[in-house]
Amino acid sequence: MYSTLHHATRTLIAPELHVGTQPERCREHNVKDKEKGEAYDDEDFDNLIFRYEEPNGMARWDSPLFIVVEEDPTPPNDQIWDALIGSDGRAKLVKANLATVLVRMSSLTTYFFRLHG
Repeated sequence: MYSTLHHATRTLIAPELHVGTQPERCREHNVKDKEKGEAYDDEDFDNLIFRYEEPNGMARWDSPLFIVVEEDPTPPNDQIWDALIGSDGRAKLVKANLATVLVRMSSLTTYFFRLHG
């Protein structure tokens, strides 16, 4: 149903690849996987379908987002490649925001940690 391209470091752009598949088709895949012993129980599968939230391209963590329909013979390979690598052949870097930047501890903070540690 949903696959994410992950990278080794957090500084690289990680595009989201959403494979649009109808729940009935997912259920067919799950039934086939039961024959291999690698499937979800029916109740667990139904819960996964019920609780699933499609990614939102407007959210920073789901951007860039590429949606591919399962039956699509021509996925946007060039756009995905450009989001990952770009035309210059080097991986694109993400600019760090305040939530991901380590803050150097001041002497007062260090004292506090030693006092309560």
